[in-house]
Amino acid sequence: MNKLRRLALVSAAVTYALIVLGAVVRISGSGLGCPD
Repeated sequence: MNKLRRLALVSAAVTYALIVLGAVVRISGSGLGCPD
């Protein structure tokens, strides 16, 4: 696997993990610890 393909796959995986983590924070209400 060349470097560009590996970078693309890692970037996609990290982006997906960030979306899932954001959903967990929103559902659990953890984000309310720092109100606007």
